[in-house]
Amino acid sequence: MTEKGRMNVYQRLAEVRKTVSYLKKENRSNQYDYVGSSDVLGTLHQTINDNGLLLIPSIKGHNVTLTTKTVHNQKYGDKERTTYFTEVDTNMRWQNIDDPNDFLDCSWYSQGVDIEGEKGVGKALTYGEKYFMLKFFNIATDKDDPDSFQQKQETRRQQSQPPQLIDGKQLAQLKDEARKISELAENNPDDVLKELNKMLNISDVSQMMASNFTGAMNVLNKWHKGYAKKAGEKK
Repeated sequence: MTEKGRMNVYQRLAEVRKTVSYLKKENRSNQYDYVGSSDVLGTLHQTINDNGLLLIPSIKGHNVTLTTKTVHNQKYGDKERTTYFTEVDTNMRWQNIDDPNDFLDCSWYSQGVDIEGEKGVGKALTYGEKYFMLKFFNIATDKDDPDSFQQKQETRRQQSQPPQLIDGKQLAQLKDEARKISELAENNPDDVLKELNKMLNISDVSQMMASNFTGAMNVLNKWHKGYAKKAGEKK
């Protein structure tokens, strides 16, 4: 048996997931860009086959809601139009083709809207299959190019991380500079730090963002030079 043949259904699905992380919205409607069903299925079809998988959908339940309203047409006059809203509950089974007993079942809901009625189920199934693939494999869709998408993902990742505060060494540097200023100004080092906190809109210097450290040191250095100049003038 090949190495691929020894893989279970989860390992095979993981291999599929590695191959596609992004799809560009190539199709356009009157209101928005979108990824078509054929784009999704076409992109994944080969890698699904290569990893020895079958996707077997089955309908477990459905519901159709009819809504009728009168539509005015200048040429033909008023006419009743019935809209069919079809909801379908399906089971999406990933089957390992090398082992009939190795599969993964996923419940999935989809819906479709049709005017004539007979296409509602088909639309619901097509819509459901497309979004099942996108969400199951966590495939992102964006109207921008992949590089732009990756940049946005990196920005979101950075924003999701907790803010980095100054470390002990940086805090000691700030306090040491505040002490030097207080000696020249003849006041308490805490007063210097309080003024710095007020300027940075923080409650305590120990809660300063690491990204603000250089700017804070520049402020203290400026104060230091100012008080040193005044001290020199007094002499």
